[in-house]
Amino acid sequence: AGIGTIILIKSFKNFSLWKFSGIVPHDDLKEKQELVVEGIHKYLRHPIYLGLIFIFSGYLLFTPTWTSLIHLIALAIYLPVGINYEEKKLIAIFGAKYTAYKSNVPALLPRFTK
Repeated sequence: AGIGTIILIKSFKNFSLWKFSGIVPHDDLKEKQELVVEGIHKYLRHPIYLGLIFIFSGYLLFTPTWTSLIHLIALAIYLPVGINYEEKKLIAIFGAKYTAYKSNVPALLPRFTK
């Protein structure tokens, strides 16, 4: 869970937590923004999701209850759907730039070889 928290903190380095959480309303498709490919995003396209996997897994190991297991299973079911929708949005925003990034950088598990 600690590793997951560190990954989350590193992931939000280039983003506004207020916009991400929806507290500050914004339209991703209309606002001009740059594709983040530095820091942890150089190695993973979805480090926030990886951080959540570590946090939920750590919680299950620390408190092995049906509730913590159901939370982890729900996350595992949501992730492919969430990644699919997010990547469609990112392709709509960044086009070929994101498609090239997607072909070079893995979604959740970093490559340690070239």
